[in-house]
Order: sequence, then C-alpha cells, then structure tokens
Amino acid sequence: LQPAMGKAQQLVDRLFQRERWDYLEALKRFAQESWDVRELTKLSSTLVAIVTHAMQSDWVFLMLPSPAGDRFMVAEGTAPSSSRPFTIAANSALVTWLTQHDRVFGPQDLATDPYLRIVSPKDRETLTESGVALLVPLKSKDELTGILALGPKLAGGGYNWEDIDLLKAVSRQAATSIENARLYAREMERLSQLEDLEKLKSTLLLTVSHELKTPITTIKTA
Repeated sequence: LQPAMGKAQQLVDRLFQRERWDYLEALKRFAQESWDVRELTKLSSTLVAIVTHAMQSDWVFLMLPSPAGDRFMVAEGTAPSSSRPFTIAANSALVTWLTQHDRVFGPQDLATDPYLRIVSPKDRETLTESGVALLVPLKSKDELTGILALGPKLAGGGYNWEDIDLLKAVSRQAATSIENARLYAREMERLSQLEDLEKLKSTLLLTVSHELKTPITTIKTA
C-alpha cells in the first residue's frame, strides 16, 4: 500500500505543481551530470536558476572564494531588488563550521549549536539582514569550495527534509564540477600570462637587436 500511495502522491504533485516538478526533475538530472570543466559560467548560472525554481526560493546566491581567497563572495545569483549580495570572511566561525560539518546550515543553528555561539555580531547581522534561510556547503575533498545561499520560500513555510536531502545530493556534484572548472580557468589564465610574457620577450629581443644593429654597422664601416 505504501508504494502505491507514494506513486499517487507523485501524480498529484505533477498535476498541481507541474512547473516545480519539472524543475525538481531537472535538479536531479543536474546532480547526475558531469559538466565540461570549461563551462564555469554556464554551470554556475544553470545551478542557481534550477535551484531557485525547484526550491521555490525568493533568491539563491552561489558564493565562491575571492581571488585573494580571504572571503566568499557572490559569483552568481537570482535576487530581487530587495536583496543585496553579501560576503562572508574565509576565516569566520561560520565558514569553519560549514567546512567541518556535512549538513546544511539554518539560522536556528545559531541558537542550538554551541560552536556557533562564537559567530561574530557582524556575520549574525549579515544573515539577518539578507534573510538567509539555508547555507549549503559545497565541499570537494573535504575542502569548502563554495557556498549555496538560499533565501526564504516564496510560498511561505520552511524547507522540508526532502528539499534538504536533494540540495545535499546536488551540492556534492556541484562542488566537484565547480572546483574542476575553477582550476581549469586558473590554469588557462596562467597559460595566457605565460604567452603574454613570451610575446614581450620576443618584442624586447627584436627591439634590442634593432637598436644594436645601427651602431655596430657604423663601427664596421669605420
């Protein structure tokens, strides 16, 4: 009877929440796909868009480490004008907690988890003012490579355990894909810098050769 009731519930969900159902299925497919490492921008925008619609969130931010590595900042997002991007310091207690735990953070954890009592007033104010409902850690090889920040649900209420389980499954695949894409982009930037240095070296050698050619010719003539 239980499997039959589950299938019946799925049918009802598909009829009355057709659009959200389609996005939930898309989110499941996203968790199973392997992305091209050259598509960091497309990967980020697709992840944020699908999560926003599937979870029916007011907004979603994908936060990645800054170039200096000192903070996590918004790299991609779907936010209304009422919500503004924010940053979280990489050495903050909140980031340390996300790194050490394999679960999703909710504002209620600030009151129930003893470790989070040391979160700075500034970070608490940031979470409150921005209206963060969930922070999903994106971890690759036990390293925090990004954070998925979700705002409140548009329809009211909170995120249920099914939503959180799906987000955790997606976060594992997304973390690996995003980290690979970031490493690829970093190597391409280094390669571009090396090519620029090689061009500069060739130009310098040509210039020096030309400048030396005239006096040498004069000396030989004399």
